[in-house]
Amino acid sequence: MMIKFCTESGAFIRSHNRGSPMLLPDEKEKLERGLSDGEASLALEGLKPSAFGLLLKERVLAGEISLDQAAAELRAHYIPSAVASPKPQPKRCSRRGR
Repeated sequence: MMIKFCTESGAFIRSHNRGSPMLLPDEKEKLERGLSDGEASLALEGLKPSAFGLLLKERVLAGEISLDQAAAELRAHYIPSAVASPKPQPKRCSRRGR
């Protein structure tokens, strides 16, 4: 299952003491709109967000965790091997004959 989260840049102010975002009201609105866009994208693909994904969404909106932390938790939950192994790097194409 693929979970999509979309935000506009600058939606977070990171707190160095807590490691979680401190959302201002307009930033929270932008984030809610972005997350709703992600859910709409899922719906267009015929998918529904999981209960776990919705829980993470609420935690992000409450300022308990950052969007990056939520994405990491989703990967760890649905793809346990993704935690242990780094992202695969795309292969580069050679430009022969030029």
